[in-house]
Order: sequence, then C-alpha cells, then structure tokens
Amino acid sequence: MVMQCADLIGPSAASLVLIIDAGNIWARVDSAVADVKSILLGLRAAIGEGFEDLTTVVLSTGFPRQPLRTLPAILPISDLTLHRRIAEDFDIRLGDYGSLPNRTEDTPARGWFPHVDLVTPDDWHISLFENNRDPKKYIDASRVIANKTEWAERAQCWGASVIEQVSRGVQIIDGKSFTHPAAWLTVRVNQHLSQMARRRR
Repeated sequence: MVMQCADLIGPSAASLVLIIDAGNIWARVDSAVADVKSILLGLRAAIGEGFEDLTTVVLSTGFPRQPLRTLPAILPISDLTLHRRIAEDFDIRLGDYGSLPNRTEDTPARGWFPHVDLVTPDDWHISLFENNRDPKKYIDASRVIANKTEWAERAQCWGASVIEQVSRGVQIIDGKSFTHPAAWLTVRVNQHLSQMARRRR
C-alpha cells in the first residue's frame, strides 16, 4: 500500500495533500502512533527528498463509541496526543472528526441518557444523568457544566452560548429545541471545532 501511494505521489509531492486516516483511536493511541509512523517512514524512504514537500494531515477521532455512562466524566482529547507524538518526527497537520465517533452498525434503540459536553483546549467534560429519555435533565446537565471551574476555558462560540441559555432553563433557542441528543451533538461539535481553530498547531 505504501509503495502504491508513493507511486501515485511521484514528483508531484509539493502540490498534493496526503491525508492519513488513523480511524477511531480511543484507548489505542500507542498502536495508532506506531501505525501512522510506519506509513510515514515507508513513504519517506520511497519518495526520497520530495517527501519533505508533501503536506500531510493525520486524521483521527478520539471520541469513544461505547456508552458514556461507563466512562470517566473527563476524557482527554486523544487526537491531540496522537498529533503531538507523531509531530516529534514528522511535519504533519492536525485533522479530526470534530469529536464525532466512527459510525457503527445500527442497533435497536434503547433510549438515551441526557448529557451535555464542555470542550476545553485538551479535554471533553461530560455531565450525564441516567434518566432515560428525560429532556428536562439537559437543564440540570447544563447547570453542572456551567458551574465547573473549567467553564472559564470554554470557547466563546455558539455551542457554549447554548449551554449557558439552557442552564437558565431555556430549551428552545432560535426556534431549535434542545431536548434530544441530535441537537446536543451539534453543541459539542461546534465547541470542538472552535477550540481546535484556536490552536496554533
């Protein structure tokens, strides 16, 4: 695969962007680092000097697929760990899925637990209530988040403003109802992208 990729790149490295998708790296950062470095080492050997002209993006998602109630309330953004470790040896750009886990096969719906996520520069903070399908618990979860010390590290963005408003009991904002998981997914993604955009590397 590496040789096929090197042949495709050929002498055009300076005008190409190579995207390496490391997939979901939750709980497997070490192996993902080893895999990506192995690919990059192979490409460097195959391409030669032109390798340094190649713009390389390493894409991943560190947000877990398993139920959040089984996990700690603070999760490090492992995409950043992956990037830092690979960047020790290679000039790469950071890419991620915007805090979305990989899609998995559809399973029968068993309800959902309301949770609100705060994204800080290095972590996801999760406030979850095990009240199945209770939309009012988004208010309580938002209040927990807004009262955390780490709330001061939030990005000043739409997602954070939604949390602030819902923490005051408002669940319809600009005509959109924040009473179901899909709406709250957009809140986390907006915060995550805003935090990543603020990073210099």
